[in-house]
Amino acid sequence: MLTPVLDPRLDPGDGLVLIGVMTARKFLNDRISALYATWAKDVQSIRGKVLIFSSAGSEPHAPKGVPVIGLPGVDDTYPPQKKSFMMLKYMHDYYKDKYRFFMRADDDVYIKLDKLANFLHSINGSQALFIGQAGLGTSDEIGRMNLKPGENFCMGGPGMVLTRSTLNRVGPHINECVKNLYTSHEDVEVGRCIRKFAGVSCTWAYEMSKLFFNNYKQPQSSFSHSLRNGEIHNAMTLHPIKQPAYQFRMHRYFLKLKSQGIRQKKLRLRRQIFAMDQELKDRDSFYSPSRLGIPPSLMKTVPKTKEEVLDFEYITTQQLSGRNSNPKRAMERHLREGVDYTVMQVMEMINIDARQRGRTIDFKEILYGYCRLNPLHGADYVLDLLMVYRKHKGKHKRTVPVRRHVYVQQRFGDVQFTEDPYVVSSPELTPRLVPTSASPPTVNFIVPLAGRFQTFLRFMRNFEEVCLRGDIRASLSILLFPDSDNQKMENHVNELRQRYSSGDMRVIPMSGAFSRGRGLQEGSNLFGDNSLLFFIDVDMSFDAASLLRVQLNAIQGLQVYYPVVFSQYDPSSRCDTAACQTKTPYDDDGGYWRQFGFGIAAMYNSDFKAVHGFDVSIEGWGKEDVDLYERFLAQNVTVFRAVDPGLVHNFHRIVCDPGLDAAQYQMCLGSKAATLASARRLGEVVL
Repeated sequence: MLTPVLDPRLDPGDGLVLIGVMTARKFLNDRISALYATWAKDVQSIRGKVLIFSSAGSEPHAPKGVPVIGLPGVDDTYPPQKKSFMMLKYMHDYYKDKYRFFMRADDDVYIKLDKLANFLHSINGSQALFIGQAGLGTSDEIGRMNLKPGENFCMGGPGMVLTRSTLNRVGPHINECVKNLYTSHEDVEVGRCIRKFAGVSCTWAYEMSKLFFNNYKQPQSSFSHSLRNGEIHNAMTLHPIKQPAYQFRMHRYFLKLKSQGIRQKKLRLRRQIFAMDQELKDRDSFYSPSRLGIPPSLMKTVPKTKEEVLDFEYITTQQLSGRNSNPKRAMERHLREGVDYTVMQVMEMINIDARQRGRTIDFKEILYGYCRLNPLHGADYVLDLLMVYRKHKGKHKRTVPVRRHVYVQQRFGDVQFTEDPYVVSSPELTPRLVPTSASPPTVNFIVPLAGRFQTFLRFMRNFEEVCLRGDIRASLSILLFPDSDNQKMENHVNELRQRYSSGDMRVIPMSGAFSRGRGLQEGSNLFGDNSLLFFIDVDMSFDAASLLRVQLNAIQGLQVYYPVVFSQYDPSSRCDTAACQTKTPYDDDGGYWRQFGFGIAAMYNSDFKAVHGFDVSIEGWGKEDVDLYERFLAQNVTVFRAVDPGLVHNFHRIVCDPGLDAAQYQMCLGSKAATLASARRLGEVVL
């Protein structure tokens, strides 16, 4: 619930705002239901009320608990000119003395009630005011709406606000306004009526275009993309939200921001307690200091050795980094989103009192910057920002560029624990299955293979240890392409079958040249729609924890799982002894996280079939996995990617066939080069 924002000047029975939402009968059970389940349900917390206005006879069609008012003599024709005027008349006739402000809103708008309340409390409600985003019409409409020079109207989409004085002046004349319409635009005619009988026009204030936000760029798919941008954060109303699901998405997002604000307040209080304990030298404080109490500083961690120094990444429109094999590359998406979100938060802090000061500062670009991740504390940013200073109050209005350095830290929050439905940790911290009413699904391994007998034996030892001897429910299907070692492989599988009678293992002979996509496609045909498929290569090592993540992260009909595996460098590049080379160090010299690899994947067969499986026309090395991944991205299913330390791609030498397709050949060469050694080791060899 929102925290009530109360004005001490209000009488106990004097409400702050009455919001009239205009809709049509056909939208009562989708848009209006969503609206009333999200922001509208909290309107009483700001001493407000929401009324829904529709055509005559709409009341019986209203969702339960939603106050719908059918306006007599009004139908659902568009544009809803008469409906809008009759709604204002109803608000005047029945509520003119009960609220200080009156708002006209569409059924596809989202209103931030706490921001609306703070905004209205800053306004003198005794004056005649007409507030909203001022409009003059499109370029081809100017001159055809009977507007005189300097006249405007408040655009209806993002909402318009009238003070009590304005409504009282215009209310008795609404019937006259309905009889004298000059255009087909509802908001234009409302503005004309208010200007004629209340003597006020829509405010020209610069900030109104930001507070009453109307998405002109993508009206049909508004707010379907990332909500992390300054326009959405700064707005008071957001329009249009055509899909009811996006109302819930928007509401969830702002509730999450509110939760973050509470955590930030908690963090500041911890820092104050920590500072007081330091001043008082209180060793018996009831408050136990933690990392969260340490004040912001770029020197929290003092390195003792060269290896402990935390490197900064250099940021421009391109990113320069000595830790990457590519010295100059485009900023990766996760870093770009992190930097953009940080800049947006910085600009919100800078503009927190912009209205009172009569100025705003807009972000233009990052000239350069540095960022790093401190594993103990959070992310550090040093940014050189180019901004635009806009003064929009007083006699000397101006716009000038300004440049500022900002030092920002994003702290990690408290550690949060969630219960895993399938596993608990034993005293040795080894995952073990727990009997539950919802037992975990069987992991169906599908492995296409041609030759490589020794690698096959290593994979089978891994499968025997984790699955046949362990608690993981699994099956194994090997799609065997022609090779001289095939008989030995089949014999080995048969031996394991005899040793483990409950083991589900099979070998399926394949014909023709090796094709990974064709092998995986044939393997998928062995299973029903509700089966969990795990596409894996014989080069991979896995453990019980990684398979449990497969069971949890692949969700039928909702989500497919593409783990980011750790790919080993050539072990001989980092050490000489055989004992050293058998270990897998998770460091920069041991290997790299294969973020560009999409061959290892887990999904339900029904989801696999929904995107029509693999393109079996792709022969040879690679490309079929990227094709499948891109088709999942185009579907209404979540593609979940996460680093999985239990999945390791063991090093093997790659031989690229020049006869491959040009794109495949380049991908193969790139993969071959990436597995030689780390950039640091290669540099040491060269130098």
